[in-house]
Amino acid sequence: AHGYSREAMRLPSQCETEGLVVVGVVSSLPRATRMNSGELRRRFEFALESTTPSACSGPERLLLSWYDGPEPEPGQRWRLQVALKRPWGLANPGSFNMQAWYARTTIDALGTVRGRGTLLSGNERSLRYAHHALRQRVARRLRELPFDGQVRAVLLALSVADRSGLDHHLWSLLQQFGLNHLVVVSGLHVGMAAGLGLILGSLLQRLCWLAGVPAGSGQLRLLSAAACALGYAALAGFSLSTLRALCMLFCFLLATAFGRRSGSLRNLLLAALALLACNPLAGLGSGFWLSFGSVAWLLWLGAARPGRGWLARLGTTHLYMTLAMLPMGAWWFGGSSRFSAVANLFMVPLVGLWVVPLSLAATTLSLLGLSLDRILWGLAATPVALLLPPARELARRHGDLLYLQAAPDWPALVLALAGVVLFALRAGVRAKLLAALLLLPLLLPPLHVAGGQPGALRVTVLDVGQGTAVLLRSGDRTLLYDTGGGDPAGSNMARSVILPYLRREGVGQLDHMVLSHPDADHSAGAE
Repeated sequence: AHGYSREAMRLPSQCETEGLVVVGVVSSLPRATRMNSGELRRRFEFALESTTPSACSGPERLLLSWYDGPEPEPGQRWRLQVALKRPWGLANPGSFNMQAWYARTTIDALGTVRGRGTLLSGNERSLRYAHHALRQRVARRLRELPFDGQVRAVLLALSVADRSGLDHHLWSLLQQFGLNHLVVVSGLHVGMAAGLGLILGSLLQRLCWLAGVPAGSGQLRLLSAAACALGYAALAGFSLSTLRALCMLFCFLLATAFGRRSGSLRNLLLAALALLACNPLAGLGSGFWLSFGSVAWLLWLGAARPGRGWLARLGTTHLYMTLAMLPMGAWWFGGSSRFSAVANLFMVPLVGLWVVPLSLAATTLSLLGLSLDRILWGLAATPVALLLPPARELARRHGDLLYLQAAPDWPALVLALAGVVLFALRAGVRAKLLAALLLLPLLLPPLHVAGGQPGALRVTVLDVGQGTAVLLRSGDRTLLYDTGGGDPAGSNMARSVILPYLRREGVGQLDHMVLSHPDADHSAGAE
C-alpha cells in the first residue's frame, strides 16, 4: 500500500521536460559541491506547492540541483523554472542501490533549475523548516573559519550532518580504517548526546535538591537526555538514521521511566516496528540492519556473558562488536577494515568524549551569536587535524593491507553469522575453533566463476548513467568494454560500480580492456 501511494506521486513520464514552472519551499539544508568543470552545484529538497502545467501535478518532494545560482535558504518560497525527470538511480549487483534510496527517502522527482528563479514576496519562514535554517547558520560559520578542508568537512558532518565536504579521498581514507560510521550522525552520536543529557540532568537535579526545589525521582535526567538527543537529531536534519536512533532511545527512556526492563529485546522490536510503521521502505537500507543488528548483537552478548567486571566487559564488547560487524560490512559494503578494532578503540572515545561535545557546545555558542565558539571549534578540530596527515601517509604506503575486500554469497553470510553467535557463548576451545571455521568462507577471496560454457558468450551491460561499461565473458576469459564516467582522480563508475561487480562475480583480473574513445563518460575509470 505504501509503495503504491508513493508510486502515484512520481512524476508522470510525459512531464520529463525543461518547460515546467514550480512553486514551493526549500525543505532541506542546501549542500554545495564544486564540480570537475568548476561549477558550484547546490543540491536541496523542495516541497512542491504547485506545478505549471497542472497536468504534471502529483509529486510532493523534489531533489533539485542549482548550478552557479544563489544560495537558497530553508523555508524560503521560490518560483523556479526546472527540467524534471523521474527519480531513476543506479542499481547494480554488488554496489549501492540509488533507486532504493530515492524510494525510502520519498523523492518523487529529480530536477535542474534553469535561470535565476524568483524569490516570492511576502516570504515567511515556516517553523517546520526552522531547524534546517539553524543548520545553515552553523555551516556558514564553520566555512568562515580557517580550517583545512578535510578537517572542516569532518566538523560539518558531525555538527549538522552536512557530508557534502566528504569527498571520495576522505571517505576512502575513513573506510580503510573502519571509521566511516563516526562521520555519519546515527545511533552512536544520538546516544552520545543522550549520555551528555543524562549528565547535565543529574547535575541540574542535584542543584534543585540543594535549592529545596522538588525535582522528581530521576525524571529530570530522562527529560534532559531526551531533549539533548532530540536537539542533536534536529541539527542532523531528522535523517532516517537519527529517526531510527530516536525511536530506539525513546523506547529505552519510556521503559526506564515506567520501571520496565530498558535493555530487553522487546524494546528493540518495538522501535523497529515504530520506524517501519512510519516508513515501511526503511528496511531497504543498510543503516536499518546495521543499527538494529548491532544493538541485537549487544543484547545477545549481554545475555551470553553476564556478570563480568566493567573493564573486562568493555574489552570483550569492543572486540566482539568488531567481529559482529564483519559479516554485515562485507555484505553491505563489500569488505571491512583490518585495522578497525585498533582504530575504533582509540577514535570512538576521542570522538565521543572530545570532538562531539565540543562541536555541540560550539554549535550552541554559534547559534547564540557568541564569538567564543571559535575557540571551541578550534579545540574540536585539533585532534582531527593532528591525526589526518599520518593516517593519509599510512594509507598511501599500506593501503592494500588496511582493507579486506569481500564478496560473500548467502551461504557464507549465514555461516559467518552463526560463527558470531557461537563466539559470544561461554564455551570451550572446540566451540571457538568451530566459530572461526564458520567465519573462514567470509574471509577467503571469492572463487573465479566461469562465464559459461566454452564458445558461449555472456554479455553484462552495467548501469553507469551517461556512458558505457559492458563486460563480456566466455569460459575463463573476461573483456571489459569502456569504464564509465566520473572523476578519473576521484569518484568514478569504475570504483563504485565495476570493481564491486567484478569482486562479486569472483573476477580477479581482466584479460582485455577496450576503450572506445577517450571521452570522460567512457574512459574515466581506466586507471
